Amino acid sequence: MRVGRLGGAGGGFLVAVLAAAAGCGSGKPMGQVEGRVTFKGQPVTEGMISFSNAAGEGAEAPLGPEGKYLIRTPQGGLPVGDYVVTVTPGTYVDNSDPKTPPAVEEKRAPNIPPRYRRLGSTPLKATVQEGKNVFDFDLKP
Repeated sequence: MRVGRLGGAGGGFLVAVLAAAAGCGSGKPMGQVEGRVTFKGQPVTEGMISFSNAAGEGAEAPLGPEGKYLIRTPQGGLPVGDYVVTVTPGTYVDNSDPKTPPAVEEKRAPNIPPRYRRLGSTPLKATVQEGKNVFDFDLKP
């Protein structure tokens, strides 16, 4: 699980682990977030789902069996508010060419159409409310 602020030209996450001390915090209301990601009704069982808000806050979680995910943060969830949601394929290190340095590449994932992979093109949105939130997303071609 990574929690951080948005950064970089690609709109990816600049990873910053947040430490929360008991009784010390912003006092923001939080929401627990979980759900399921499918593509044309079938589970997307590999990849990551990310939630990002306008304040640069967000978190991501791996997709598991049956396409399920659970956002876990030291604060117990995400601050309430509106989020843009992306779904990205898993990655691997390609070191097939000994003449070039290894590079991180996205796995082939036809069940995650390109528009869902980037903040600027994803149509997925979620409004996190205090308490438990369940967001199921069915991706379309």
